Amino acid sequence: MCGRMTLTLPDFGEFVGFLGVTGSDELRADYRPRFNVAPTDPHFLVVGGANRTLVRGRWGMGPRRTINARAETAGKLATFRTARRCVVPADGFYEWDLSTRVPRWFHGKTAPLLTFAGIHAVALGFAVLPVRANPLVALVHDRMPAILAASEIDPWHGGADVRLGPANDDVLIAHDVDDRVGNVRNDDPACIAPRTAPIGPRQGKLF
Repeated sequence: MCGRMTLTLPDFGEFVGFLGVTGSDELRADYRPRFNVAPTDPHFLVVGGANRTLVRGRWGMGPRRTINARAETAGKLATFRTARRCVVPADGFYEWDLSTRVPRWFHGKTAPLLTFAGIHAVALGFAVLPVRANPLVALVHDRMPAILAASEIDPWHGGADVRLGPANDDVLIAHDVDDRVGNVRNDDPACIAPRTAPIGPRQGKLF
């Protein structure tokens, strides 16, 4: 978890309004809905503590391009000792069912945008912090992004001891999607459309 995410809001004004930030003309011009954000792709971050600032980063930190850092241990590792907290805005993420190899899109049940807890380097490479999965995500994977409530964003930025844990059961919904999302070149609304292709017989797990 998680190796792909989405940010499909069509309107930049709605996007920055939800985050409580002011987006520059340059970022506005650069904005487009994303249906298949992959590691090493550029993506938006919110940095700067109480004075929230929207910037462009790149998904992956350090020479190994680490995309996920376990929330329970990231603060104890030398690799992330100089990292700073950030918020990674998205409206969903994909996980693959290890039994059927079918991708599933998890997205907000009512909120138009989700805010993942993350860390970033000075150069704005970033990683998402995963935590233990809630019951919905646990159907296909044991980890999920740490999703911050709106009231937790400023404390998280400010260095407070925010308890990162699985999202409440009413935060997310999910549906299976087509295998085409596995190809990073596919980045269009068809990636999040409910799957119509039949699912093959369940197979034993590899490990």
